[in-house]
Amino acid sequence: MEIKFIDGEQVYLRPVEAEDADIFCQWFNDPEFRKLGGGELPTSKHEQKKEIERMHKGENAVWLVITLRDTNNPIGFVVLGKIDRVNRNAQFGIGIGDKTHWARGYGTEAAKLVVDYGFNTLNLHRIWLEVYDYNKRAIRSYEKVGFRAECTLRDGEYVDGKYHDLVVMSILENEWNR
Repeated sequence: MEIKFIDGEQVYLRPVEAEDADIFCQWFNDPEFRKLGGGELPTSKHEQKKEIERMHKGENAVWLVITLRDTNNPIGFVVLGKIDRVNRNAQFGIGIGDKTHWARGYGTEAAKLVVDYGFNTLNLHRIWLEVYDYNKRAIRSYEKVGFRAECTLRDGEYVDGKYHDLVVMSILENEWNR
């Protein structure tokens, strides 16, 4: 039986397990996924297992697997990282690794679930993210959740032989709880 840490309508979020190394390895080695923010270096199953071990030891991040309710299949992950308990903020990250589930609202629902958890359970004040300017689908999803653009880091990242801007977005606790 799957552990449902946070339950939604279409998806639930569960803890990352060692067995997830295989699927994470597939996602992070997919060129299309990497272009959207999945990293630039190849990864092995061994490296993913070590990364999952680091996730379990970390106190400043919460990693969860996005899982479809009707099939129990993992389709992606969500993270609140760089948790700063003094300033009450964290960095948000998400990836839908299973491309057959892109643009179906699963990522938006998972984002809402973890943002609510961040504000109402972890007592955060601000949740922020960085997104490539060309990732319009992600930007629209973040705006649906309530994130607003704060600034642009011009030529912030080098991807596929070209510099791209990074858009910094955030949502504040009082904006979420309105």
